[in-house]
Amino acid sequence: MKTRLAGLVALPAIALLALAGCARHHEAQRLAAPGGGIEATLWASELHGTLGYELHVIPAGGTASGGPAIVAFEGVVRNGDDPGVRLQWLQPDLLLVHFTDARNVSQRSASVDVAGRHVRVELEQGPAE
Repeated sequence: MKTRLAGLVALPAIALLALAGCARHHEAQRLAAPGGGIEATLWASELHGTLGYELHVIPAGGTASGGPAIVAFEGVVRNGDDPGVRLQWLQPDLLLVHFTDARNVSQRSASVDVAGRHVRVELEQGPAE
């Protein structure tokens, strides 16, 4: 009986490892805010040919691991070398996120408090300039 239970526990673990191997996740862009102190990071993932991004605003030099994304993009449309999502600091406390097109965009919040600063995040959709 112990062998069967061990096998039943191992199967879900193997399936999760196999699924994790299908997704590639990496930091695609990191952009320091004017005046320093904080950075916007864009993490890219690709699962079964679908491109997605997660946006985090973090203390300078920090990591986005473990924290929820401020904005998540799923099914991003790329055009040649254009990654489909671009970051631009308009002011020290205002981040513009421009994207060409995506199947789903989920914005958790229009602002975030990081390292003692209140940062607004604006989304803009349209063709690459």
